[in-house]
Amino acid sequence: MDEILSNLANKIAEISNKRKALANAIDKGIKIKHKIDDIDLGNLKICGIDGGFLKKDYHGARLILRRAVAACFNFTNGKLESCEYLPNSRPFPEAIIVNPEYSDQEFNVLSNLKREEIELEMALEAIEKFRPDIIIRDGSIILHPSSAILATSSIYKTYANVTELFKQLYSECERRNILLVGAIEDSKGQRYCNYLNKKIIPEVLNSNSDQKVIIAGNMKILDNTTDSLFLYYLLDINERTESITYTDLHLPDFESWNNKLFVTYIKPVDYDRPLRLDFISKPENLNETTKKITEIVCKISKHNRNYSYPSVLIEADARAKLTDVEIEHFKSALAEKLGNNPTLMELRREGRPL
Repeated sequence: MDEILSNLANKIAEISNKRKALANAIDKGIKIKHKIDDIDLGNLKICGIDGGFLKKDYHGARLILRRAVAACFNFTNGKLESCEYLPNSRPFPEAIIVNPEYSDQEFNVLSNLKREEIELEMALEAIEKFRPDIIIRDGSIILHPSSAILATSSIYKTYANVTELFKQLYSECERRNILLVGAIEDSKGQRYCNYLNKKIIPEVLNSNSDQKVIIAGNMKILDNTTDSLFLYYLLDINERTESITYTDLHLPDFESWNNKLFVTYIKPVDYDRPLRLDFISKPENLNETTKKITEIVCKISKHNRNYSYPSVLIEADARAKLTDVEIEHFKSALAEKLGNNPTLMELRREGRPL
């Protein structure tokens, strides 16, 4: 066992050293990162949106529990003065009963759309109530392409509603000059590594940089590396990457917004991976928007040297999250009304005798 562990540790260390060597060489060969200034938050209103979500299969139905909470941090002279909530600090979850005839894939997509739906509705309500300077969503501000549905699908109506809510949120934030950001807690994307491979590395290799040999010898490591793993070595504390377009692919149903979706990474603390931020910006204002967003989010993500995440989202999550106990309580309360009904019987695979 000790030999197996030693071999595994050596392999991980070897890969990590290649990432570090490549990051150092790129950093010396070309300027691709920027300092994030420490700012005074002044009188900002920062609104965080998060949702709680659970789903459960029963014999004759599928149950979804969901809720969303907006937490609004009100700063005065750079200090947090108060926090407000919408609809309140602990809202009762909404239950959705789904018929069992949906396939597992359809149910998974529908569940994700229903989670997005309630969080987007909450963000739009928060704009009206709080008039924030910046809205930060837990997760991306972009609907994942895997949720795209054909018009013939039985859940297309839900998909269409969610895409309209996204576009309405974009429009309202743009119209009111509200910064709109998505913070991705555990991103496993490779968007920035692909950008380095396609644009930055060829540029360095075609230059007179003395780092070309090191880069050429280690560049293949990016093919199997996530952005956050590589950028852990590239970025120092209080630094960010350049902002890049969210995707080279055309996102269906978002035609007028494809050129306004961007990604950047920040490193607010020493001992955590960089944090991915998705955001909306007019291309002509990209530098100014990136600067504002990264300064604000970095400032409120420094509460722990080992964990960087916006404090407003930590608060929203604490108010919105659901536990398995809550879905069981709901099921028990419903069963009391129905009596001995096979609809709410557990699936056999979950009730096998030991």
